[in-house]
Amino acid sequence: MASAADRVYVCLFHDRKTRLSITHEWLSEATESPAAALMGAEVKPFAKMLGQVKKQKTVAVSDIDRLSPADRAAHEGFHSPGARSFLLSPLFYGRYLLGVIGCDAVKQPATWSRETRSLVKCVGSTIVHALIRQQAETAPAEIRETLLGFVEPARPANGDTIFDYEGPIEIIDDETDTAPAGKPRWHFEPGEPEDPGMQGTALLKDGKTAYIACRHCNRQKLLDISEIRTIGTRLKATCACGKEMFIKVELRREHRKAVNFNGIFIRGRGDRIAVKSDDWGSIRITNLSRHGIGFRVFGKPDVHVADRFRVKFTLDNTARSVVQKEVVVRSVAGEVIGCQFVGQAPCDVTLGFYMMT
Repeated sequence: MASAADRVYVCLFHDRKTRLSITHEWLSEATESPAAALMGAEVKPFAKMLGQVKKQKTVAVSDIDRLSPADRAAHEGFHSPGARSFLLSPLFYGRYLLGVIGCDAVKQPATWSRETRSLVKCVGSTIVHALIRQQAETAPAEIRETLLGFVEPARPANGDTIFDYEGPIEIIDDETDTAPAGKPRWHFEPGEPEDPGMQGTALLKDGKTAYIACRHCNRQKLLDISEIRTIGTRLKATCACGKEMFIKVELRREHRKAVNFNGIFIRGRGDRIAVKSDDWGSIRITNLSRHGIGFRVFGKPDVHVADRFRVKFTLDNTARSVVQKEVVVRSVAGEVIGCQFVGQAPCDVTLGFYMMT
């Protein structure tokens, strides 16, 4: 528990940041908690209090009695009864405010040293990453592994610190900001269309951001990885104009072309078909990029991540070009294999032209 604090708590926003709840709390002996009255409480009464934390500032008050009557009223009901000092630090994930972590000193005033402020901020960051990771782990199986690759591993909890919040961690535009009333905003949530043909694709640029464009009004929205980590890669996006669209965010850093043709994989040297059945096999190639290939292997092949072998296939272009590449296995999901081209020329002219057609 932070030095001099009799209460430490985490408060998260929900219901599109119109409400807040105390999700974690630690109390010293004989310290009362206001948490019951703050479960699902409206944010609006505390808007003035939260104004500074929205600007990424830590609010430290050593003597609450020195606040003006108006400022004291803004904090009424949020702190422990009889609190003499308090500390509020924002919980940001990327550029998005998720909530606050706070400390109350009841038994004696606290000056909140720089070290204490840094400690509280560090604890808040750990909690945020633990909650985000927990939510990513409950995502659908087809995106869980990819999402977890972008999430910093959670640090182990110590003592009585238990991450038991089961509600959603909302990463959305801040509707409680002092923006002009009625200003339209984008909204994102998990979703897939009934007709797969209605789903668009957004590429993840530089591993961090993706641009979503509305076909109806041409508005654009920058979607960063902090949102994608939590919501998932298949989104229902609602533009500020009200138009809805379904988007799949492609986490690969380069375009993959969907294809459908046959090939073979070969272990060993040359085109000789080895005696052992595991040394070769038929594959159905499903996608290609300049630097990699995705395919399905028929049967039950003994293929593992980091295996190396060669693939050979014929493109469905006019020249019926034959391609043979050495690959290294990067992912295995049942019969679905993802590989990266290796060797002296992983991307050749033939593949380069094919990817542009």
